Amino acid sequence: MAGVRDVAAAVLTRTGPITTMKLQKLLYYAQAWHLVFQRKPMFDEKIEAWPQGPVTPSIFAGHRKQYQVTSGPSGNAGALTAPENATLTWVMDKYAHYSAETLSRLTHMESPWRVARGIVDENEKSSQPIAHDQMRHFYARRSPMSTSRSPRPRPARPWKVSISTTTGNELSATSRPAPALPTTWSPKK
Repeated sequence: MAGVRDVAAAVLTRTGPITTMKLQKLLYYAQAWHLVFQRKPMFDEKIEAWPQGPVTPSIFAGHRKQYQVTSGPSGNAGALTAPENATLTWVMDKYAHYSAETLSRLTHMESPWRVARGIVDENEKSSQPIAHDQMRHFYARRSPMSTSRSPRPRPARPWKVSISTTTGNELSATSRPAPALPTTWSPKK
């Protein structure tokens, strides 16, 4: 298992200089998705639900009062295992193009941060940790991956959507192929 400083160094190796906020959010997503893909944490350090979103305090302490981070705080990017690198590559492909502010807004809309914040006002300080179970559960439901534990895309599946012929409301969606409609199809009256 890599340390959070190793993961931070690996992120910075891939991105170059980035804002401290963006580094924090990418570390959070790396941890969350590694919990989904490998069912274990990528690093041991806790992530807290701060007003600006998820923050790893030990990394924050290493670049306190810096707007931009240019190098990993004494981390070794080469210390990541193959599964950790695979997860980080997937996370970078999915999230690295977003701005720090967008990533912060995303985390604020997602339940792991919101549950950890509880009833604390959005701008109030908090050091409440974000639970691994919350992260794994939330992101597993959003996973585009198969039920396997490695980050591989699922094959595309056709969807069948049933529509009520009287109200037009959607009734169900299943992963079975939709049958072809007859060319003279019309709703029953």
